[in-house]
Amino acid sequence: MGDEKAGCGACITLFIAVVGAFLLAKSFDSVTPEKIGINFNSFKKEIEETKVYTSGRFRIGIGHSFVSYPRNIQTIEFAKGTNSDAPRLGVWSKDGQNIEIACSFMYTLVPERTIDIYRKFGASVDSEPWKALYIQAAQSVIKSTTTQFYTEEFFRNRTDIGELIFSQLRAKMWENFGQLRYFQLRTISIPYNFEASVTKKLTAKQAVKRSVYENDARIVRKGIDQVIREAQATANYLQLQATATGTLLQQEAEARGKQLKVLGQAEAYESLKESMGMTNSDLLYFKYMRTLRQRKNTRLLVDTGSSVMLNK
Repeated sequence: MGDEKAGCGACITLFIAVVGAFLLAKSFDSVTPEKIGINFNSFKKEIEETKVYTSGRFRIGIGHSFVSYPRNIQTIEFAKGTNSDAPRLGVWSKDGQNIEIACSFMYTLVPERTIDIYRKFGASVDSEPWKALYIQAAQSVIKSTTTQFYTEEFFRNRTDIGELIFSQLRAKMWENFGQLRYFQLRTISIPYNFEASVTKKLTAKQAVKRSVYENDARIVRKGIDQVIREAQATANYLQLQATATGTLLQQEAEARGKQLKVLGQAEAYESLKESMGMTNSDLLYFKYMRTLRQRKNTRLLVDTGSSVMLNK
């Protein structure tokens, strides 16, 4: 009898231990690294509104589990094919041209607003209910933005159009707890005839620009040639002026030398005249005779009543 009681007690203890281990295990739940979770009480059908959980394993209590939302980057694509989230967008330009746009954008849910996400979208995480809302927002923003641009601008100003769509879509998504990270305007399709016409116009504009640039380059080259010619003419003028100035200075120096020589001779003759007591006639005769002696092969004929030839 005692053995039966002991065995029954052991079974009860084992049962309690197993149930306790089971309940203890059920009081834990985990959040994967790419998720962010909130504690949901399945008994009261309510959440813990004061805390959100990032990756890890936590003891949150029996009957509690995590409702987890993605915190990694998500992508929405408007394109052809079954793998896209939505088909390409048919929109209108400012001049009434029908255009098809393929685009994509990346976003994340705002972690700090996880409680608001639960209140708005509930615990239906697998269906990603926010995605449909973001697709509708993108359609609305893109369609309203494209009507602000003429068709040709989609070829010339694609970057500007994409940036405007990005800024407006970011504001819309933020209102619904999404943070837009990137937006890419991938392809723009218009009827072939219009596209060929636009391409032709753009090619013509480029040809005009190229012609203007080439003409400007010719004008610049002509200007450079003119500057070179003017510089060369100035150099030639300065060279001629320098040569003329040098010649003039040389002539002035020679004339000055001759003047000094004459003045020196005049002073010497005047001194000789005074020291010898000569008259002006005597001095002229002296200079005459001196000049004759300085010349070679000079002959002087003196009439003394009989002709005599003197060789000097």
